[in-house]
Amino acid sequence: MSRTCRLILYISVDSLDGVTQVEPEGGWEYPFLCYHIQVDCKNCNRELLEIGYLPLYLCAGRMEDAQYHKALACPKCMGCGGLRILNRGGEPITDEGQDMPVMEIEVVGSFHVHEKLKLFYFKWICRKDDGSGEFLEPFSVDKDGSYAFSDSGDESDDDDELFQIKGIKGCFQVTPREEEVEGLWIKVASKSSQACDSDSNSEDSDADSDD
Repeated sequence: MSRTCRLILYISVDSLDGVTQVEPEGGWEYPFLCYHIQVDCKNCNRELLEIGYLPLYLCAGRMEDAQYHKALACPKCMGCGGLRILNRGGEPITDEGQDMPVMEIEVVGSFHVHEKLKLFYFKWICRKDDGSGEFLEPFSVDKDGSYAFSDSGDESDDDDELFQIKGIKGCFQVTPREEEVEGLWIKVASKSSQACDSDSNSEDSDADSDD
């Protein structure tokens, strides 16, 4: 049994004046932008281990497992399945005036994906909202994935001021999607640029072909 979920990424900035946009260094399609996902087994109500550092954008042809982008198995009831990425960076939704990237996954097997998944990446860029489009230098998050970001200010400043961003959080809202997704195919693992999932003709896949 499988179902399709739409994962919507929300970023909130709570405590930095003059900034309205936060984005990962390298853009949303940056291959090292990852998230932590937690999955439960429905059959035995067992919490499986968190899957860390799972790329936000995946290509089936680059995965060792050709059947799923991420295989899942419960050690108690031996239930098996996996996650398949259907659309990477699909049409964004607009929430409070900001576009949010969308990813769709198919959950295969008796597994439950937690509704809040943690986005994780070390360096983020803030864009000023004064109309200049100017970027602040990348901010860093600690190795534990805390959402307290900081970066040194002007080196000539005697006070050595630190910019503090304490409200940058990334989470996914999982919402059911009843429409069937047609044309899903998983190709045998290969480094070929054609070995992608059903959205291989999308703009983000074109970027992969340059590798």
